Amino acid sequence: MIPYFDPVVVHLGPIPIHLFGVLVATGILFGVRQCVRRGEQLGFAPEVTSSMTTWGILLGFVVAHLFDVVTYQPGTLLEGSWWQALRHLINPAEGISSFGGFLGALVGIVVWTRRRRLPLLPQLDIAMYGLATGWFFGRLGCFSAHDHPGLPTHFFLGVDYGAHYPGGVRHDLGLYEAIYTFFLVVAFRLLARRPRRAGFYLVIAALTYAPVRFSLDFLRVADERYFGLTPAQFGSLAMFLAGLVLMWRLARTRDDEAAKTPGSLGQPPAPSEPSLPSPIA
Repeated sequence: MIPYFDPVVVHLGPIPIHLFGVLVATGILFGVRQCVRRGEQLGFAPEVTSSMTTWGILLGFVVAHLFDVVTYQPGTLLEGSWWQALRHLINPAEGISSFGGFLGALVGIVVWTRRRRLPLLPQLDIAMYGLATGWFFGRLGCFSAHDHPGLPTHFFLGVDYGAHYPGGVRHDLGLYEAIYTFFLVVAFRLLARRPRRAGFYLVIAALTYAPVRFSLDFLRVADERYFGLTPAQFGSLAMFLAGLVLMWRLARTRDDEAAKTPGSLGQPPAPSEPSLPSPIA
């Protein structure tokens, strides 16, 4: 079993620096670099991809928090005054949800592509390629903070919470997802040795992550459930269906038709745009 450990790295005076924040920041840094790499494969200049990822990251974090409060902590909005409910909604320390982050990033990228008049599918594929790396570090952060304890277990990867909440040896779902995303990153790097059409990595991620997350959520404790399922399980069902539809569409699209799409493989790089400031550069 894995012993419980303190998630605090160092203290800068009275300020604790948590490993969770360090790992999330690391994930953003390396994830954006991978987005740029995939963008270049699809014919987009680094400045264009950096702009797109900025929109996705910012909207992703905002909606990740709102989604978490509304779906996982609805009681906090119903108790007390409207001011207390508003405080929960605007306080990012209340928590974030991965599926809320996916939704927010999707909204941000859709808005960005409409403003730029660029095709959506290549941008989503770019985002997913880089997200895998950021996701891995983010889930390591969840593991370091022990954010997602599960049911009691004798599994050798169980974490011994001891006297810490919720006590005993339990599944750690942050660790399990970190293991999944590690293999996803490795698979993406191996597959990237050959040119891939836009949408390829979206299909792989959707069809592999959805069943993994759907299954793991049955091991969770204290999560809000609707009709016996967590919000993430409903999100997993929607993700799997979307992956099947996209796979079907890609299979029906002939290679010569796909090549006509701006930003597809084989097209010359898009004209460079002026450099845009990025908070994660």
